[in-house]
Amino acid sequence: MNKARPWSDQEKEILLRMRNSGAHTTQIAELLHRTDQAVRLKLRVLGQNSDNPPRTPQAPLSPNIPSTEFLTPPEIKVSEEIETEEGEIEAFERQISSRWEAQLQRQRHLEERIIALFKERFEAFLPSKQAITPPPPSKKTDQELLSAVLLLGDCHVGEIVSREQTHGFSHYDPLEYCRRLHYLENTVVHLLQENSIGEIDELNVILLGDILHGQLQHDAEREPTLLMIDQFELALYTLHQTLARIATVVPRMLVDTVVGNHGRWTNQKRMPSINRFSNADGLLYGALKHSLRVQGLQNIEFHLNRAPTQVIKIKTCTLVASHGDHLRGGNGIGGPANAITREVGVQAQRYAAHDRGRLDYYVCGDKHRPTTYPLPTGQYIINGAFADADEYSMAFAPVEPIQLLFWIHPEQRKTYEYPIKLQFAPPLETFPYELPERLQYIVRQS
Repeated sequence: MNKARPWSDQEKEILLRMRNSGAHTTQIAELLHRTDQAVRLKLRVLGQNSDNPPRTPQAPLSPNIPSTEFLTPPEIKVSEEIETEEGEIEAFERQISSRWEAQLQRQRHLEERIIALFKERFEAFLPSKQAITPPPPSKKTDQELLSAVLLLGDCHVGEIVSREQTHGFSHYDPLEYCRRLHYLENTVVHLLQENSIGEIDELNVILLGDILHGQLQHDAEREPTLLMIDQFELALYTLHQTLARIATVVPRMLVDTVVGNHGRWTNQKRMPSINRFSNADGLLYGALKHSLRVQGLQNIEFHLNRAPTQVIKIKTCTLVASHGDHLRGGNGIGGPANAITREVGVQAQRYAAHDRGRLDYYVCGDKHRPTTYPLPTGQYIINGAFADADEYSMAFAPVEPIQLLFWIHPEQRKTYEYPIKLQFAPPLETFPYELPERLQYIVRQS
C-alpha cells in the first residue's frame, strides 16, 4: 500500500481558514486536490467538526481564502489516492484500538485485584463445617407433597438508620439485621419441622435483590453505611449459615435469584442496562453458591439468573420473580396497581402468542410494602423488607417489616401463607453467627 501523502503546513492553514469561512468539505477537497473523505479525516485529527453546514451552491468563498495557485496538482491516480486515504484511516483506527486495549488491560488488572482480595478474605475465614443430614425423601406421592416458598429480599445489609431520622419510631443497623435474620431462620425451621400444614418435598428460596444496601446516595449526603466490602462479607457469612441451617430440615432446597437496584453500578439507570451482570447482589449470589458448595451441602441447588426477571416452575404453578424497581407510580397505600396491570396484561399476551401456558404468580420486592393483588389464576405478591422505616419512607403510611413464607399444593396451587413479622424478633442472648473478629467488632459498634 502506498504511503499516505503528508499534509504540509500551508495545506493545513488553507484547510482551517477555508473551514472557518464556511467552505464545504468538497470545495476544500477540490482546491487541495484531495478527496472529501481525506479532508473530513484531517479535520477530525485537528480537533475540528467534520460535519458540513447547510450547503448553498452559489455562495462565493470568502475573499480572505489564500490563493491555491502555488499548489501544483500532484500526478496521483484515483486508485492511489484512495489507497492513501485508507492508510490514514487504518492508522487512525489502530490508534483508537490501542487505546481500547490499554483500557481493557487496566480493567482486567483491577478485576483480578478485586477477585484476589475477596478470595483472600473468604478463604481466611469460613464458618465451621456442620454435618448436614437432610431428612430422607418422603414415601408419599408427588400429588400429596407440598412445596414451601420463602421470599427473602430487601435486607439492605449495611444500612444504618437512627431513631433521629424516623422521629424515634424505628432504627436499623447491622446488628438489628442479624437479630431479624436469626428470627426468620428459627421461624422457618419451626414451621417446616412441625409439618402442621402438610409434608413438603422441597423449599424454594427466592432472593429478590437489594440484599446489600449499596451506595446510591450522593456522596455529600450519604447516611452512614458500612463499606461495600463489609456489607458483602456480612451478608455472605450470615446468609451462608442461615441457608445451611434451614437445609438440615428439608429434603431439598432450591435457591432462585434476581438482583436489585441498590447494588448496581453507578452508571446503571435501570434494569436491564449496561453492565447488567456487574451487580453487587449478583456477585453475592455467586459467592453464596460457591461457599455452600465448598462446605459440601449437596441438597442445595442454586439457579443464578442473568436477566432482571426469572421464571420459576413450582409444582403445577409458574412464577415470575423480579426485584420490582420496574414498577412505577402508585401511592402510599394502594401501590403501583396500574404498572402491575400493564405488566400482567403484556406478559399474558406474550405467553398466549407463543402457546406457553399461563403465568400464575408474580413475586417481587423493592417497595418495602407487603401487598397482594388478585389475578384470574393467582396473585401478584409484593414482599416486605427487613427495615421498618428510614428517612425516605417517612412520607408514606407505616408498614411492618415482613418476609413471606407460603405453600404450593400440586392441584390447589398457593394455599397457606405465613407472614414472618420481623419486628417481633426477640433480643439476642448470644450472637448467633460466626464472623471474623474485625466484622464482629463492626457489627457490635454499629
